[in-house]
Amino acid sequence: MRFNKNLSSLQQKMAASSAGTHRRFEVFKALGIISGQTILDVGCGAGHLIEDLALAVGKDGKVIGIDPSETQLDSAHERCKSFNNVELLCV
Repeated sequence: MRFNKNLSSLQQKMAASSAGTHRRFEVFKALGIISGQTILDVGCGAGHLIEDLALAVGKDGKVIGIDPSETQLDSAHERCKSFNNVELLCV
């Protein structure tokens, strides 16, 4: 799916909603993340889940987010700029 600026904005609003937050919480619980792990988030979008993953894996872990949308990744870069353990790729 190609995200233009309008569609990207809509997706980000949905991800920030209570339903989006609940979905991320359930995904996060199911993963059973351990500090130091490397995690790949395929279709990371604007990076909402990446933030939580980066905190969970800690400084010894790494989170790699990939997404085909440069617009979404621009938002993910902004959201995750304070993390040294995050790598974002456009593929």
